[in-house]
Amino acid sequence: MSFWSSVEQAPPALSSPLASLVTSFWLHRSEAQARSRVLPTGTAQLIIDLSGDGLCVPDHAIHSSATRSRDTFPAVFNGADTTAFLLETDRPLYQFGVDFKPGGAYPFFALPASELHDAHVPLDTLWSVGAVRELRERVAAARTLGERAKILEELLLRQLAHPLEHHPAVRLALQAFSYAPPSRAVVTVAEAAGLSAGRLTRVFREEVGLTPKQFARVRRFRWALRRLRTEARAKGARVNWARLALDCGYYDQAHLINDFQAFAGVCPRAYLRARDARSPTTLLMADEV
Repeated sequence: MSFWSSVEQAPPALSSPLASLVTSFWLHRSEAQARSRVLPTGTAQLIIDLSGDGLCVPDHAIHSSATRSRDTFPAVFNGADTTAFLLETDRPLYQFGVDFKPGGAYPFFALPASELHDAHVPLDTLWSVGAVRELRERVAAARTLGERAKILEELLLRQLAHPLEHHPAVRLALQAFSYAPPSRAVVTVAEAAGLSAGRLTRVFREEVGLTPKQFARVRRFRWALRRLRTEARAKGARVNWARLALDCGYYDQAHLINDFQAFAGVCPRAYLRARDARSPTTLLMADEV
């Protein structure tokens, strides 16, 4: 299915206090299209509706026949995710949002990130209705992506509930597990941080939303998606699955397939058929795959 869509993206300024917490601010417009399945990234996202129609809370059920709520909200927060969710795109979209780096949303919400793991909730259940209304109105009145980013950055800092800096052990663990294929065990990282493995897991979950093992597994999957996208572009559908699995840190091809089924709901070959060419973490649901 062909449709019109445009995305503007901008990272925070290097001098911004959010530079270590935010991947990018973005503005997305598109016409109605087939439903999409969004694959997990292990990170959080905040989305604000600019269309006036509101945003639906996504459905985490993997099958496209699942029932979903038609309630809409001016803004939605998506916690760090480990499961795919269905995105309603059966009407035109006009949205502004921010993609956080791993653990990047933690300072701005009173709840531990672990309580928002895989959650998709109206923003006014986490912030006051007045704060969300002000954010929506000011962002809608702004004219450029840069202006909107400044407004959101200001509002995020006003909502500060925790220090902007991660716990030193969390910083160390994020460095260890953010690069693929992850090669360091949790106990090894814990020892380097001077903590027990249990203590590292607790503080990591509080700030990042996932356990270190969950986070490393999602990051490995994302690495496989990037590698697969590159190989498929270069070689068509002739992918050396066994080699790709080993290069991405899987034990074997079966291990890779298991993760695809768990995170995407499809096997790797079906993923290649259904993937959105513009985004490696989006599957188009025009047909069941």
